[in-house]
Amino acid sequence: FGIPVINMGLHGDVGLRFMLNEIEPALGDGDIVVIFPEYEQFYEIPLDGFPRELGSMIKFCPQCISAISTPKQFFNVATGILQMSEGDILRILGGPGKPDKIYFRQGFNRWGDLISHLNKPDKLKPNNHVADIKLLSPNPAIQILNSFSRSANASECQIFLMFPAIPLDEYQAQESRFLALYELIRRDLKIPILGTPHDFLYPEDYFYDTVYHMNRVGRDARTDHIIELLSAVLSDQ
Repeated sequence: FGIPVINMGLHGDVGLRFMLNEIEPALGDGDIVVIFPEYEQFYEIPLDGFPRELGSMIKFCPQCISAISTPKQFFNVATGILQMSEGDILRILGGPGKPDKIYFRQGFNRWGDLISHLNKPDKLKPNNHVADIKLLSPNPAIQILNSFSRSANASECQIFLMFPAIPLDEYQAQESRFLALYELIRRDLKIPILGTPHDFLYPEDYFYDTVYHMNRVGRDARTDHIIELLSAVLSDQ
């Protein structure tokens, strides 16, 4: 599209509120925001995230405290930092642990894409699945997405929601629930939706370690699909 792109995806467990709070101040007129929430954001992952992930975020990025806005988030940050401190003490006593070969700072490129896994063998975890879908109505995640779209900076942008990529087998295992969740989102979400859950199903060998993380082949296929869907709405302008 000839425009700069920033991939803000990092970890689902920081919670949807942090993700939206983090980008809202930086948005301006003409920006395009595409949101790809994991399905669990609508029923399993708390809006205010989990302590360890939020604590890690603020420990290594103190300026990110600006994206913390609720008492529950502040509590999670404090709890998470304490949990990390306990882990640091154990590592000192037990010696340095093995560094993660995939998830580390230099594993991301300058656009925010994780690339450290692209030349490593795929190892989809056998017990990793989309958590059993639960229908919550009114849905807190939908409410916060609608609130985000009305915020001062975001209201000047084009905002779209697309569904995450998952393996075909994952969809088939809960097809009726996926369809029910889609109908709930389509009914209540005020943000334009591009595509359906069925549009983002791929073979299992397109994924790397979890049902949401794609390998090189999957990444290329999904990128082409995202471009196709965005082109249809942006070309009208």
